[in-house]
Amino acid sequence: PTGPFEVKASTYGGSFNSFGAQAMVRMRIKKYQQLLAISRDQSAGHWYNSDFVNHQFFYTGSHSLGARNNHSLSYLAAYTDRDFGANGFYSNKFPDQWERTTMAMAGIKHNFHFPKRENTTIKRDHRNLNFRQQLLLRSHADEFRLKRFDPAFYTNTHISNVLSYELQGTFYVNRFKLDFGAEERLEQLNSSNLGQRERQYQSAYAQAAGSIYGLRVSTGLLVFAYNWQNVQLMPSLQLGKVLVNRHYIFANYSRGNRVPSWTEMFYTDPSNVGNPNLLPEFSHATELGWRQTPDYSDGTWLQFQAEAALFYRQHTNMIDWVRDASPVNPNPNPWTPVNIASVAFTGFESSVCLSLKKKSTWGPKKLNVNYTYITAQHHFTNEQESRYAITSMRHQLNGLAQFDLSEKAQLKITYRLVQRIEQSLYQVFDAKLNVSINKNWSVFTELNNLSNTQYVEAGFVQMPGRWFKIGLTFGHRAIENPRP
Repeated sequence: PTGPFEVKASTYGGSFNSFGAQAMVRMRIKKYQQLLAISRDQSAGHWYNSDFVNHQFFYTGSHSLGARNNHSLSYLAAYTDRDFGANGFYSNKFPDQWERTTMAMAGIKHNFHFPKRENTTIKRDHRNLNFRQQLLLRSHADEFRLKRFDPAFYTNTHISNVLSYELQGTFYVNRFKLDFGAEERLEQLNSSNLGQRERQYQSAYAQAAGSIYGLRVSTGLLVFAYNWQNVQLMPSLQLGKVLVNRHYIFANYSRGNRVPSWTEMFYTDPSNVGNPNLLPEFSHATELGWRQTPDYSDGTWLQFQAEAALFYRQHTNMIDWVRDASPVNPNPNPWTPVNIASVAFTGFESSVCLSLKKKSTWGPKKLNVNYTYITAQHHFTNEQESRYAITSMRHQLNGLAQFDLSEKAQLKITYRLVQRIEQSLYQVFDAKLNVSINKNWSVFTELNNLSNTQYVEAGFVQMPGRWFKIGLTFGHRAIENPRP
């Protein structure tokens, strides 16, 4: 069979001289299933030195191997090019910051599964064994200037390469699913600021999931090291219990870690000074929660889904950038990364989703609401400022409402309320209207930040006020590829 054929394309224009276009085609040529996507986005920016031009390319292909098609190969290639003014992103002392990054990636993945035994009396052959292995190469280049039109004042260039190999497997023993895997990763860096660096990561994991006396259990162990040193064990455990009326309760625990980046250890410029003595950070995370899933077979006009959870995360040696306070604005003191002795995050998250089955072609279709509260306890001296602690999320409320205005028109409204630690609360409303012209064509318009809220998301970057986008979309899908 030739397989399905699909093509999509869209273009838009809007505020701040923004323009963009995307295209995607999915098709099968003989035994090769393929997908190709390209896009370009550009804007003059919503404030001084915030213009950008982005290009993206993505390709993936796959095909089966073997007489029984129990092997398959898939291929991946991607490229991005981003050129942007970075006013206030890294430091508010240099408004003319500029950066260009490019990324190229290529990989190949091999999947293999033992075919199921014929004439078996077992409905599901748990002895099936599946292997997946992947080889991936990623190259990233970065040019950063403190003064966009004066490269000689201060310019950094970085070229990094990452080569990784992953092996994963899955098999069944009685009622348990067993997963295992290993990864080896080599990272290399050639930087005008950070120097020439190289390190390796090694990891291996095993995980078992199944049911014991009606209790769903999943437990795993990750073994992690870099440069074959300082081996760490990262256990995890998840427990769950199904109750009556589609209620489900669960509890989770996991341990994790993060190795300091080369930027955190060695980067230096007039606003930032790295710390080569940084240690890896570790965390312990626990979660206790409940959820209720809908029953779509009962024929009711309203489907209800909800969940809620309490969580606690304890970090030791957490890495944060700090600087000495100063009465001068902007603060002339440089940022330096340090290991904070202990940081604890405690929080609550909940969500509700309502789906309605309408009796007419117009009216509300879906309503989603979720809320998250986080409190953090950091340990600083009063004379220190933190780059990330003061922007940690405290309250976040998200809402989404979808309406059918007719058979061809749909309206989506989103709402976001955010308050970060030591920052003012702000609210943002967005709306998107989509109108189908015919089977293949539709037009859309987006109105963002309807209330023209002035706010800072993180760092020193002022986010845009009210802005809009209008565009045209084309889509076509056929059961089979077009024949010559």
